[in-house]
Amino acid sequence: MKISVIGGGNGGTAFTGYLIHHGHQVSMYTRNPEKVAFFNREPDIYLSGVVNASVKAGLVTHDLGQALAGSELIMIASSADAHRHLARQMAPYLKDGQVVVLNPGRTFGSYEFANILAESGCTADVTIGETDTLIFTCRNHEINHPIIYSIKKDVKFACLKPERTQRTVELLQQLFPTVQAVPSILYTGLTNIGMIFHPTPILFNFTRIESGQTFLFYKEAITPMVASFISHIDEERVAVARRMGVEVETAMQWLLRVYGASGDTLYDAIQNNPAYNDVYAPKSTDTRYVWEDVPTGLVPIASVGDLIDVDTPYIDTAINLACMLYNVDFKGTGRQITSLDGIHGEPVLLRQ
Repeated sequence: MKISVIGGGNGGTAFTGYLIHHGHQVSMYTRNPEKVAFFNREPDIYLSGVVNASVKAGLVTHDLGQALAGSELIMIASSADAHRHLARQMAPYLKDGQVVVLNPGRTFGSYEFANILAESGCTADVTIGETDTLIFTCRNHEINHPIIYSIKKDVKFACLKPERTQRTVELLQQLFPTVQAVPSILYTGLTNIGMIFHPTPILFNFTRIESGQTFLFYKEAITPMVASFISHIDEERVAVARRMGVEVETAMQWLLRVYGASGDTLYDAIQNNPAYNDVYAPKSTDTRYVWEDVPTGLVPIASVGDLIDVDTPYIDTAINLACMLYNVDFKGTGRQITSLDGIHGEPVLLRQ
């Protein structure tokens, strides 16, 4: 299969190496010219973790048109805060029949992506879909050395147009058998686990990161008190979903389903998850765990909560703290949902 991977970070490099290893023709787009020069000079990608192999990178380019040409599947592995920009850039190059998959979409990413394509004059009949989480737990040890700690089980997927979901899942299952269909992007968007686990440990360990300490992100940054705060954020997400008529699993249930991790509390389940054993905290507070997960996860959930009269005090606190620490108006720049009209999928039925 001819595949384009958009993004040259942790997920993008892991996808590129993994898919090449499994016999596919892969081009990788990165906007970073230094990475392009690196791979042109040293084309080897060294995979470790669940896959141990060395492969030759194919086309690595910062020319989007070149990267997208002729691809059946386009896997977007950039941070979700880049989706708007990528949609504008990709609009002139997309062709009928291509499939765009956001890995992941975070909250209502497909909806935003399709709207930007339309605003940018794209008329191609493109299928747009999203996963609820990045398929891999992965981290780059070096620019060309992705470590894939695990391939997640039962990854949820939906297309913006639900009638296209099943055939797209069948395509994706050729590459990743754990991908499973759900009825609509309400399910992938409201099961956005990244916004639950990522921002709070950064915000509550800010001084440790700033002072250059090295520590495990899940096993050490998430103390019992931090885990309790995360649990409250999760309860608010579940309440918003339930008010919209969508039953979603809790973060505890997700850990059990995806990783087989269990415990009496969220803290215990995190501590019992071996996939988190070697995942270290970012070296800088300039991290996608805030720049991505606050504006494309917490902000849209809080804005939907406002629309349907569900209070989200813990989510609001996390957003406000991020705004203050980073001196950024994440509320104003994030995915504010001002109306429930047009979010495709099953009708949005509010439970009274």
